[in-house]
Amino acid sequence: FTQLGERKVTAIIMLLKRSGRALIVSDVDVVWLQDPRPLFSGELAGFENLKFADLLASSDCLDPERDVREDGCFRTLIDRNTGVVVARNTTRTLAAMEEWRTRTSMAYSWETDQTAFDDMLRGRGRGHRFTMSPDARAAHFRHKLAWCGYPSDTLEADTMGTVSAIAGMHIPGSRRLFDVCITNVTRNLLFGILPLLQVSNGHAFFIQQLQLQSGVWPMAVQATYQFGDE
Repeated sequence: FTQLGERKVTAIIMLLKRSGRALIVSDVDVVWLQDPRPLFSGELAGFENLKFADLLASSDCLDPERDVREDGCFRTLIDRNTGVVVARNTTRTLAAMEEWRTRTSMAYSWETDQTAFDDMLRGRGRGHRFTMSPDARAAHFRHKLAWCGYPSDTLEADTMGTVSAIAGMHIPGSRRLFDVCITNVTRNLLFGILPLLQVSNGHAFFIQQLQLQSGVWPMAVQATYQFGDE
């Protein structure tokens, strides 16, 4: 499974370089119910900023109110979900994809391309979940603070991305993007999380049935599982 994840990221990199275009990538357990391009290109009210993102991804967020309030449950420690990824052809995106591939190739035990993706976007070191010792994690965090330009007393939770002004192009009322610093890769990847009601995970669609509660039929549904469903 890990090797398949690495091949997936390799394919993304190859297609970005060969096509010169943006990519919409979805796993085989994703069903598309509507054309998502108006959402990704910022044509839908409330999501205009998405057109500026280097990288967009779905998430395992289960709380629709928090999804709106926190721009995709950004501060919640749940995995960003790689079932749906939008990768624009920018230097920052390509650098992040190369780092994602490296981390996926090093995945250990139950780590996957998704856990590697999440750790990368949170600015954690390679092998954070299994192979890094506590001292190595601490050393990496000190390096991250210096490389990313954070004050030395910054808490880790405050280094996982800052709300982006998008160089003055932020559109009021739109879902926010975040400047994400990936150590030794890029200091300002423009990253955003796709809205839960429009790009639904399995729990939200099949168990919570948010589409019936909200009256919003999703553009895509992924047949995911989330930890802790018991």
